[in-house]
Amino acid sequence: MKPERVRMPQRSLNPVSSKSTMASPNAEQQVVKIWNSPLPDDLIDCANPSNSGDQADNSLSHARCAKNRWPIWRPLFVALIVSLFVRVTDLDRKISSLNYDVSHNEWPLERAEPWLSFYRYGTIPPVLLGIAGAMVALTAPWLMSSASRVRVRAIQRGGLFLALMLGIGPGLLVNVWLKTIWGRPRPIQCSDFGGELTFLPIGEWAAISFHNSSFPSGHAAVAFFLMGLGFVIGPQYGRWQRVGFFGGLGYGLAMGFTRVLQGGHFLTDVLWAGIIVYLVGVALASLLLRPSPIATENPMLAVNPPVR
Repeated sequence: MKPERVRMPQRSLNPVSSKSTMASPNAEQQVVKIWNSPLPDDLIDCANPSNSGDQADNSLSHARCAKNRWPIWRPLFVALIVSLFVRVTDLDRKISSLNYDVSHNEWPLERAEPWLSFYRYGTIPPVLLGIAGAMVALTAPWLMSSASRVRVRAIQRGGLFLALMLGIGPGLLVNVWLKTIWGRPRPIQCSDFGGELTFLPIGEWAAISFHNSSFPSGHAAVAFFLMGLGFVIGPQYGRWQRVGFFGGLGYGLAMGFTRVLQGGHFLTDVLWAGIIVYLVGVALASLLLRPSPIATENPMLAVNPPVR
């Protein structure tokens, strides 16, 4: 006669266990150790590291967030120095004059391919990315109902960041506000290149503002928005973060180069379009983004916190 098997009660790793379950002291100590350990990089809130949870060590959180800070003063200082050099050397007009045919009084590359097609359709990918970000921010809770709250909120923040970066940077600041109030004539409008208006050096305001002026470049600003991918991709994906940021930077420079060739903008129009969009991205990233908006799951953090 076989001895009857006695089913032993399963031990729970949850320190807050019910009366029907048993929790060993070793298991509880392990869970407490895990709960008290610092959060991984992708779950620390860089906007406010002290709010990342009781289990996160604040000093460590600040140290990790410091690795993901985007420089502000360095690119701004470089842009100011370059602008001063361009103004002193009159480099804006010199570069634009290289693309102007004096004998025929025209800009030969204004209607030439592939520049014309890139000018007409090159802003479509950045605009679609911004729209996709807005859709993700709105629909993530329904599309990812089975995912953790941390992951859903992180992806929502990434989508919201992209939508706001496009709307505030290239949208409101560049195309709605600055291009309306600055009043800088485009190269094709200047008397130096067959136009009727007087050239305005960088840093000077026009006496009379007009809609859709040269400073800063609207098309370049929209193209530079693709740098936002570098902000959204977390620092733990270092290579892909660099690809996203410098890919967007290169795309913006290509659009700016196209507009200079066509006589639509000066060099400094493109320079400050990139700086403005970048600074908007830095400001929004400090408010919305964690080190990795695409957070990775840590199942060990799914356990309930121990009672203290």
